[in-house]
Amino acid sequence: MTSLPSVVPAGDRSPTSPIPAGALALSALYVLILAYPAHLHVVGVFSDFYVRYAPDADLIARGQFPGNTYNPPGYPLLLVVLSSALTGDHFTSAKWLSLVAAGLSGLLAFQLFRRLFGPWPAVLAVPILLSSGPFNRYAISAMTEVPFLCVCLAALLVVTADRPTGWRFAALAGVVCGVAYLLRYNGAFLLVPGLVAMLWREGTRASRARLAALYLGVFALVAAPWWWLNYVHHGSPFYSTNHEDTARALGLHGGGRPFGSVAGVILADPVRFAWRYTLHALWTLFQSFGASFAVLPVGPLAAAGMVLSVVRDRRRPVLLVLSGMASFILLMALTHWETRYFFLLLACYSGFAAFAIFEIARWVGRVRESGLAMGAVVAVVTLWILVPSIPNAVRSVRVTLSRQPVELLPAARHLHSVARPDATVMSLRAQIAYLSRRQWRDMPGANSVDELKTLLSANPPDYLVYDRWARRLAKPLAPLGTPDGSVPWLVPVYRDEEAQLVVYAVRLERR
Repeated sequence: MTSLPSVVPAGDRSPTSPIPAGALALSALYVLILAYPAHLHVVGVFSDFYVRYAPDADLIARGQFPGNTYNPPGYPLLLVVLSSALTGDHFTSAKWLSLVAAGLSGLLAFQLFRRLFGPWPAVLAVPILLSSGPFNRYAISAMTEVPFLCVCLAALLVVTADRPTGWRFAALAGVVCGVAYLLRYNGAFLLVPGLVAMLWREGTRASRARLAALYLGVFALVAAPWWWLNYVHHGSPFYSTNHEDTARALGLHGGGRPFGSVAGVILADPVRFAWRYTLHALWTLFQSFGASFAVLPVGPLAAAGMVLSVVRDRRRPVLLVLSGMASFILLMALTHWETRYFFLLLACYSGFAAFAIFEIARWVGRVRESGLAMGAVVAVVTLWILVPSIPNAVRSVRVTLSRQPVELLPAARHLHSVARPDATVMSLRAQIAYLSRRQWRDMPGANSVDELKTLLSANPPDYLVYDRWARRLAKPLAPLGTPDGSVPWLVPVYRDEEAQLVVYAVRLERR
């Protein structure tokens, strides 16, 4: 009476159970449904792809060192492989990679939470995750967030496993965690649950220490080629410019001198850093339980599920996942909040929320002495989450498609035909420069067209683009939206009146 349905008890993990097939069907159906929107997604909204990832893929393909100093080169390298073998285009490779990774994330989340809580909560976690509006936005977008989530879930699945044992377990965990690190530096958070998993096993203290050393060694071996190249080009194996985000997120300043590392940010004012970091970590945790990821019941239910899992069932896999979540939050509190950075928490919250739903249902079933009441609780709460979540997901996909700047495609083709190969294209976003295969320059902030001329006079670009981002973010430059000849140093070479897009040739003498 207190389990759902008796033919498949809550703890059953038999390979003949229909539940894994159901999770597979949900994930496969999800990919099939989004395949058509992904096909319609032809140019990205997010400039990061065109500033960092696609250009780095081009550099790597030519045997050159990547230029992105915020993330390691794992993702661009993956784009090179996919583009050369399958699609021939980095954006196409990236959007399909995100969609496939989204479907795999559903399967991996199911496997992970079946290990933690049994098959019924695990299968419920899949639609909670896949119906998230923000998650769907990135599931069809050319960005790193969903592939990174997929690899992180795989890493957690490995470190919470009982098999394989011994050195095979440590080596496999080190490889998967190292791959996550090479996709995004944030993958370093996996060192915490990984080390806990190595040290919290059967055997002598010396054998566990050897497993931990092997895990760290394999992790370092996977990352070593990048560390060496980073050292050769930047003088440090761990060089990155993420410290700039840390300083901005915590409101810290270097007294007129730029910070050179995260350690420099900390040491500049340790007391102020500690205080602001603590507040930011608490705010990040609070923010994650809100409606940023999914409809509001998910966050509070996830919190309840975490408490219940610790109070009632302090099992090793549960505590390993919780340690990973804690290390992830502590690491990510060093930077600003953006929902896309925290999809790992969305996946984990989906599992803990599903666990809480079933625990609440079992409690109701015991009190009411009714299996029907228990099933009704599960059904009602599930519908409470999914009925608004699914329309939100559909709306998120539609908005993503409606915002893609398709007007840049013919403009980029025109630029490609008229601009010399070494021409520079100035705009607020890098899409048109990359699509035209020309060098991008960011547009400086200016309070008027005359001030813009002054800022550009020392080193003018070859072309300047007034587009949707300039209309929204550079309103003082609104006169550029009407190429009536009032700005003599800008000559329009392409115009899309409907999209209010103008490409100018810049006629300023170089000094």
